[in-house]
Parts: sequence; structure tokens; C-alpha cells
Amino acid sequence: MPRDDREKFKDEVEQFKRERALFEEQRKLQEEKQKIELAKLDAERALLKAEAERLTTERTRTEETRLELDRKRKAEEAAKAELAKVETERNRLKAEEERLAKEKARTEEARLDAERRRQTEEATKAAQPQVIAKLPSSPPSLPARLPVALPKVAELPKYGVGDSWTVRFADGRTATRKVRAVERDQYVFEWGLDLWRYYDQTLVLQKQITPEDGKEFPSYLLKQRTLDFSLSVKNTWEFRILIQRISAGTRPTRSYWRVFSFKVVGTETVDTPAGTFGAFKIEESSYEVVCNPSCETVANTTLARHWWYAPETKSFVKAKHVSGTPLQDQEPDYELAAFELK
Repeated sequence: MPRDDREKFKDEVEQFKRERALFEEQRKLQEEKQKIELAKLDAERALLKAEAERLTTERTRTEETRLELDRKRKAEEAAKAELAKVETERNRLKAEEERLAKEKARTEEARLDAERRRQTEEATKAAQPQVIAKLPSSPPSLPARLPVALPKVAELPKYGVGDSWTVRFADGRTATRKVRAVERDQYVFEWGLDLWRYYDQTLVLQKQITPEDGKEFPSYLLKQRTLDFSLSVKNTWEFRILIQRISAGTRPTRSYWRVFSFKVVGTETVDTPAGTFGAFKIEESSYEVVCNPSCETVANTTLARHWWYAPETKSFVKAKHVSGTPLQDQEPDYELAAFELK
């Protein structure tokens, strides 16, 4: 091989070596660059993962906080509602205690007045024995008052201002009910001395107040239909009320429904101090139902009363408990002693 060709070949070999070395160096640089890029990606991936976990944790804490606040809000609302119920029950009990105290005072006053009258009569008899001796042993008998014929159907009565009824309870006390006013399609009854009752035209009790202070007086009879006109034999109706028993604490210890059922079982002639009347006899009974999903009946008839309604008087002429303990708002047995219809 000529010298020039050898030199030329040698130069080409050196050039090739240099190019290969340069290529190798570039390859290594590229690999280093890729490693750096991969390391950066791994680092960013780790940062993103950590951020995602932080956000998830923060989101969980936020949701737990929201749920806790919601639970507290609901608990506060329930506590407020419970306190309102307790306060209402306390007010009712306080009003009932005041009413009972007034009733007791009136009863005692009536007893003392009756005792004074008895002593006065005895003193008068002792001072005038000759006059008493001349009196007949018994008054002459008067013909019995014949009751007005009883209709087959008793229609809804209409009342006028001044209509009044006096009843005599089994213990001798008396009470007078009187129509005080007719206003805005309502009857206003004086129910004794310390209670006014407001009935609508269908005789559903809308409210009752104590006149001395105008405060409303609670009753389970509010908004309930105790008489369902027109009345005729075999008519039936009912209503129910929710009762909550409150212990010494603030929460009800027992809740249940009391169902009141009424039935017109027949007609009778009833003798009362106010006279003899034809009347519809109404049987009332009540029982308790537990407030659970199945509404299980937990007792048979726990209270039974009989009522006698006389269309002639536009009122009950007699009421009598048959079995069970009377409820707090229920009046004792009574008979009609006198009445006047304007």
C-alpha cells in the first residue's frame, strides 16, 4: 500500500475513533439526562402522591367536622324542642294546680256557708217550736213533670246569650255554665267562675281561658269532637290524643295514644233535680295504644263513662263514671239542677 494511502487510512481510523468517542460521550450524557429526568418525575410523582394524601386527609377531616357540627345542631334543636315541651307541661301543671287550689277554696267556702245556714236553721227551729209544730209532716205531692217527647234524631242546637245550666256534682257542689256571648261564629261560655270556653258552631272546643288574666288553659278536649251531631241511636265516633308522661328530668318517660270512643246506645227517661227528661244515652270508653311502629294496644278499656243528652235542655242532664280512674281534666259525676233557655 503506498504511503499516502496508509496515512489517509490512518487518519480515517483516528477520525472514526474520535467520532465513536464523541458518540459514546453523547450517549452517556443522554443517559445521565434521562436519569435526571426520571428522578425529577419520581420526585414530582412522590410530591403529587403526598399532596393527594394530604388533600384526602383534609377532606376527611372536613367531612367529619361537618358531620359533627350537623350532629350538634340537631342535638341542640332536639334539646330546644324538648325543653319547650317540658315548659309547656310545667305551665299546664302550674295552671292545673292553681285551678285545683281555687276549686278547693270554693269548696271550703261552700261547705262553711252550708254549715252556717244549717246552724241558722237549727237556731230558728229552736226559737220557734210552736210554728214548726203546725207545719205538716210532709208537703203535698205535686204531679210529676212530663218530659217533652224525645225525637228520633237530635239536631245540632243553637244557643242564645243568657242560656244557662246549673249542675250538681255528687259531692253536693254546684256549678253554673252560661252563654256569655256569641261572637265571630263562636259561643263564649262562662264555665264556672274562673274559666271561659270558646266553642265553634259545631260545638268543638277551640280554646279556654282564665278570665282574670286572659291566659289560655290547656285541655285534651281542645279541637276534639265530643258530640257528633246529628245524634241518633247507634251513632259512633272517636278521637285520639298523644300523651307524654314527664319524669323529674327533662325527657318523656313514656308516650302513648289514648283513644276515646263514643256510641249512642239507646234512649232513656232520666230523673234529675231539674226535672224528668227524655235523653240519648251515650257510652264513652277509652284505651291506650303504645307509640311504636306496630301501634300495639297495651290495655283493654281503661275508662268508661255514661252521658245522657236531652235535646229539650240542649245539654247533658247527667254524667256518670262506670269504671276506671277519671282523667285530670274530667269533671266528676253530676246531674242537671236547673236550666234556662232564652
